[in-house]
Amino acid sequence: MAVLWLRFLTEINRSTAEVPAELLENPETSKALKILEKSAYTEAQLYAYERYWDAVYNERGAIRHGYNQGFNQGLAEGQKKGLVQGEKKGRAEEKLANARSLKENGVPTDVIAKSLGLTAEEIERL
Repeated sequence: MAVLWLRFLTEINRSTAEVPAELLENPETSKALKILEKSAYTEAQLYAYERYWDAVYNERGAIRHGYNQGFNQGLAEGQKKGLVQGEKKGRAEEKLANARSLKENGVPTDVIAKSLGLTAEEIERL
């Protein structure tokens, strides 16, 4: 590691156009190279660099916010639909249970059908 740092300190300067691969492969020296590169930016380049990362962070935030908002909205709609479907299913099951009870007590099929809004065929299948 000491050899890499010595190479970094002796070989890298403002006129360095190409960095040795060994320095790029090591995480510590690679990070130092990125810092050095950033510190060598002109004021205009640094401004553009910062605006770029601001845009990236804003985009990520917008995507995350949109995803969360869409997810929450979709979840609420799904729950609402599930409740409605559950209520419909519950009412249908209740109608059939009532029809079954009325049929067992001898109430005529046409009276059951008219009272509960079922067809004669549905009642006969009970």
